[in-house]
Parts: sequence; structure tokens; C-alpha cells
Amino acid sequence: MPKKKVTPEVLGEMERLKGEGLTYHEIAEKTGLSPPTVAVYLGGKGKRTRITPEIIDRGSLTRR
Repeated sequence: MPKKKVTPEVLGEMERLKGEGLTYHEIAEKTGLSPPTVAVYLGGKGKRTRITPEIIDRGSLTRR
């Protein structure tokens, strides 16, 4: 199964869902991403981070 790409639109959706109080696991289910991926983009360990171009660039690098 191919990995889903994290786009600015997906990041916006993750932030919106987090703002609604959803957990990383619930956000992962709704976006088709893994909970660890969601945690990385939203700051991990319950800490919210403002999504910046630098975070998008850092997150777009995938392990091979």
C-alpha cells in the first residue's frame, strides 16, 4: 500500500481535527495517516505546533 503524501491541505485538516479535540489516533484514521505521522506534524506528545513551510519541508522527507 503506497504511503499517503502529507500536503498543506492534509496538514490543515489535521490542525482542524485537533482543534475539535480529536486524538492523534482518531486524526490518523480520518486522514489515512499513521498516528506517529500525525504526532510528528502536530508537535508530538500533545504539544501543538504551528505548521510552517519548514515543518512541511522536514516532513516531506520520507525514509526509504
